[in-house]
Amino acid sequence: MSVPRKKICMLAATPLTIHFFLKPHLVQLAKNHDVTLMVNLMNDSYLPPLELPITIIDIGISRKIAPISDLLCLMKLVYLFRKTKYDLLITVVPKAGLLGMLAGRVARIPQRLHIFQGEVWAHLEGFPRMLLKTCDSITAALATDVLAVSASERNFLIQQRVVNPLQIKVLGSGSIGGVDLTRFSPNPKRREEIRVELAIPTDAIVMIFIGRLVADKGIHELIAAHHQLSQEYHNLWLLLVGPDEGCDITKTESNKSQQNVRRVPFTQEPESYLAASDFLCLPSRREGFGVVIIEAAAMGLPTIGSNIYGISDAVINNKTGLLFQSGSVEELKASIKSLLIDDHLRNTLGANARNYVEQNYDSKKVLENYIGYIENLLHPKNNIRFRLNRLFDFCSALLAIIFLLPLILFTYLLVRFTSRGPVIYWSKRVGINNQIFWMPKFRSMKADAPVVASHLLQNPNALLTPVGSFIRKTSLDELPQLWCILIGDMSLVGPRPALFNQEDLIALRTQLGIERLKPGLTGWAQVNGRDNLDNVKKVDFDYQYLKQKSLGFDLKILWLTFLKVVRSDGVSH
Repeated sequence: MSVPRKKICMLAATPLTIHFFLKPHLVQLAKNHDVTLMVNLMNDSYLPPLELPITIIDIGISRKIAPISDLLCLMKLVYLFRKTKYDLLITVVPKAGLLGMLAGRVARIPQRLHIFQGEVWAHLEGFPRMLLKTCDSITAALATDVLAVSASERNFLIQQRVVNPLQIKVLGSGSIGGVDLTRFSPNPKRREEIRVELAIPTDAIVMIFIGRLVADKGIHELIAAHHQLSQEYHNLWLLLVGPDEGCDITKTESNKSQQNVRRVPFTQEPESYLAASDFLCLPSRREGFGVVIIEAAAMGLPTIGSNIYGISDAVINNKTGLLFQSGSVEELKASIKSLLIDDHLRNTLGANARNYVEQNYDSKKVLENYIGYIENLLHPKNNIRFRLNRLFDFCSALLAIIFLLPLILFTYLLVRFTSRGPVIYWSKRVGINNQIFWMPKFRSMKADAPVVASHLLQNPNALLTPVGSFIRKTSLDELPQLWCILIGDMSLVGPRPALFNQEDLIALRTQLGIERLKPGLTGWAQVNGRDNLDNVKKVDFDYQYLKQKSLGFDLKILWLTFLKVVRSDGVSH
């Protein structure tokens, strides 16, 4: 029986967003569904035409606030949505999100997904911040599903109370499109060709910026830092690639007299200009996720970036690049100087960056995560097994909480009065599709214990609280996770959720597709060794579970878990 084709509409304010980030998504979705793109084709006229196997509707949606134009656009969207009766609406960028979600709700589109990619108001103050933040809150409230393109952006939106923590997710390690590792790779030949084309000396150290030249991207700070440093270091060159959207940098005083600055207004081959460079600089004031950072990293280039959400996900400070305080020209200059004068540091960070991208941001995997997520939105009723499992998990967790309430309260008091610190310890864990969620446990370690897997600690027993060993051996510390099962972050049975920094374990699971399973309170690995297993053996048992998953197998694991808990088997500390 074939799966029926669904009607999908994607709404964006500018073709630039589609051109650079979402073309592969639309092409892939069009294979099984009827896809429509609504966008203002008058924006970004320097771009080549969007050649996609979908329906494209030119709609007059502007980037900036324009009350009359926005109202007319909203009315047109309601008309178009009602006329076609889409099954899913996907919106990107703030203006498209607000108007699209309003119109989608009025037109009763059943599934409405908004993707946050950086907040315009993040660095603003006063009324402008309040207004734009309120608009994003309305967008999130009207959406049935919300994604953020980085974990730090998700946390920022939650902290700012823009979105419900249970509503917003991050797919995998973040990013919206990842990076094509074949296209973006070191290319010495192209490096030489571009330098000849731009008349850049072979011995120059080239700092590149790629993106829209706007104040929000920190372009003025970058030019000022380069101008000051180049007075002393004549081998420092600045390569600016992207359209100038209001900065008018050609008239900037610090830019007029410089010979070691090169401009490329727009390119469809950013990899060529990255190949000609030595490091990337992105001093942005706001960023959902720095896609250009992982593109540069794939080329073997380190990045200097401002220490803000969206960039701090893509740059590991002092490992794949350098982070500095946003807006500080002095700190930016110091970071640039570090990479300018230290070839070893620059090369080491670049090599680390390439390895980091290979492990986390392969475009094939990122695209697979998005398509899988969207397919689950479109066909939730087709997966009867998933619905039955969810019902079983919910009912079981609810009954367990009621039945075990006295034991939960006893454990709470036991932890509360035997050591200092919070009773519940919340840790960042990796859930289904490598999405980050927060998992609670009764605290068994001292409050200042390192946030690493317990088997990596040199002397874990020394870090246990007075009752830590007891509640671990009896598994009482796991009881708060019934809450995660109740809200759907976890299942009763599945792979145990990895810590966010257990990169080796996450990579092994992702290679075998285990990340598609919801993590469990217990699992096949837990009843076959628990703390006594290394990562390779754990993943082997997790893969066996993936292949044999069934209700009968889950019941078997639950029974074996009960026996293990009674005997305290497999707990090393």
